[in-house]
Amino acid sequence: MSKSLNVIQTISKIAKVICSIGFVFSIIGGVGCLIGIASLSAFDGLVIDGKEFSEYIIDLGEVNVHTAYERMTYSVLSCIAGGIVLKFAERYLAHEIADGTPFTERGASEILRLGILIILLPLAAIILGGIAHGIFTAFWKDVAAFEADNVSIGAGFFCILLSFLFRYGAEVKECNRELTKRQQKAVDEPNEREV
Repeated sequence: MSKSLNVIQTISKIAKVICSIGFVFSIIGGVGCLIGIASLSAFDGLVIDGKEFSEYIIDLGEVNVHTAYERMTYSVLSCIAGGIVLKFAERYLAHEIADGTPFTERGASEILRLGILIILLPLAAIILGGIAHGIFTAFWKDVAAFEADNVSIGAGFFCILLSFLFRYGAEVKECNRELTKRQQKAVDEPNEREV
C-alpha cells in the first residue's frame, strides 16, 4: 500500500469515528428537544417561587414559550437530517476502509448519494421547519421570525464531484487489471506451446 493510500485510510478511520460520535450527538440533540417540547407542555402553568415555569424559559433563552416550541421543533428536524447524513457518511467510510481504496464503483455511488443527501436533507428540514413555523404562527401571533441553519450546498457539490473522480479512478483501475491479465495471458501462451 502506498504512503498516500495509508494517509487516506487513516483519515477515513478518523472521519468514521467522528461521524459515529456526531450521529450519537444528533440522536441526543433530537431527543433533548423532544424532551424540551414535552417539558414545556407538562409544566405549563406550574408556579415555582412565585414565577411561572414559562417565565424561566423566557429569562433563559430570551424567547417566549411559543417561539421555544417552534425552535425546538425545527431543531428536532435538523437533528434528524444531520443524523441521517452522518449515518450515510459513516457507512461510506466503513466501505471505503474495507475496500482499501476510495476508487471503487460502490464508493463512487455512495459518495454521490451522500452529496445529494447533504444538499437535500437540510433543505427538507428547513422547508418542514418553515411549515411548522407557519402552523405555530397561525395559532400564536407572538412566535418570533423563523431562523434556519445554513445549508452546506458546497459540501454536497464537492461530494458529487468526488464521485466522478472516484468512478474514473475505479475505471482506470479496472482497465489496468484487464491489461495486466491480457499481458500475463500473452506471456503464458508461448510458454504453454513450448511444453
